[in-house]
Amino acid sequence: MSEGGQVGIIFGSASPTKATIAVTAPTLAVDEFVQLEHPIVGMTLARVAELARSAEMDYDAALKVSRGGVVPRIINTGTLDLLGYWDKTADARRPLPSPPTPGVSVERAPGSIIRDVLGLERKRAGGLYIGLLAGHDDLRVYIDPNDLLSRHFAVLAQTGSGKSYLVGVLIEELIEQGIAIVIIDSHGEYPSIAYPTTSDYDIARMPRFGTSPKGYLHQMKEYTPDIEVNRDGLPLRFDPANLKTDDFLAMMPAIADSKRQLTILHRAMSFFTETNTRLTFSKLIAQVAQDKSATRFRLI
Repeated sequence: MSEGGQVGIIFGSASPTKATIAVTAPTLAVDEFVQLEHPIVGMTLARVAELARSAEMDYDAALKVSRGGVVPRIINTGTLDLLGYWDKTADARRPLPSPPTPGVSVERAPGSIIRDVLGLERKRAGGLYIGLLAGHDDLRVYIDPNDLLSRHFAVLAQTGSGKSYLVGVLIEELIEQGIAIVIIDSHGEYPSIAYPTTSDYDIARMPRFGTSPKGYLHQMKEYTPDIEVNRDGLPLRFDPANLKTDDFLAMMPAIADSKRQLTILHRAMSFFTETNTRLTFSKLIAQVAQDKSATRFRLI
C-alpha cells in the first residue's frame, strides 16, 4: 500500500479515542494505519477499525436501480481507533488529550510515524522478533521478553490459524536470547525446532522476513517417559527421594479424602525419615504393605 495522500476527512462527533471519517480513497482498507493533525499535540497515529458503505436509497429507488436506473450517491465512511502520539519529552506514547477537529484531513501514515508511536525500534534491542507489520515489509515487530515472561499469557485462536507456529517462533527467539525454557509438548509439535526447516515453502519466504533456516539441537534436551517410543529422548523419571507427603497428595488427590489412607502414608514416610533410609517407590510400596490396616491395599 502506498504511503501519504488523503484517504478521508473527519466529520461528525469524535472523542480522544474514536473518530468517524468520510472516506475519499476507495482503496482504503481495514487495519491500515493513518495519520492526522491534532490541534494540541500535532501528528497523531490512528488505525482504520471499520469501513461502511451506504447509499441514499429507499425502497422505490432500489426497485428503479434493479430495472436499470441510476444508482444514487454512494456514501463511504470509516471508524478510526486513535492510537495517540509520541511524546518526545517523556519518550513515551501518550493518548490524545482531546478529540481531533472535524474537517481535518486523514492520510496514510508513513513508516516513520508508525515506528515512533508504536515504539517498534525501541523494542528491537533484546526483543523477540515475531514478524513484519501487516502491509509494511520494512517494519519489524518485536516483543519485549520481560513483558511476555513476567506474567501469564495465552495464545488463543481457531484450529489451523497458526498458534503452534507462533509459539514455535517465540521459542526460537527465546533460545536466541539465551533464555531457558521448559516445553511440555504432549502432542509432539516442537521437536522440529532442533533441525533447520527443509520446507521449500518456508525457505522461499524467509528472505522477505530477513531470516534463514536454523536448528537448535545442541541447545536442547528432550525428555520422554517412554524411550521405546521416542528413542531420541532422555528418560523422564521422578526421584522420589526428594518427594514429601504433600507431593504424593498432589499426585493422588483421592488420598486427601481418606484419613485412614493418609495416616498410613504418613507412617510409611516417617519410617524413611527416622531411619535415614533412601526413599524409592518400590520401598515405599513395601513399607505401606507392612502396615496392619486393611486400608493399605487401596493405597497400594
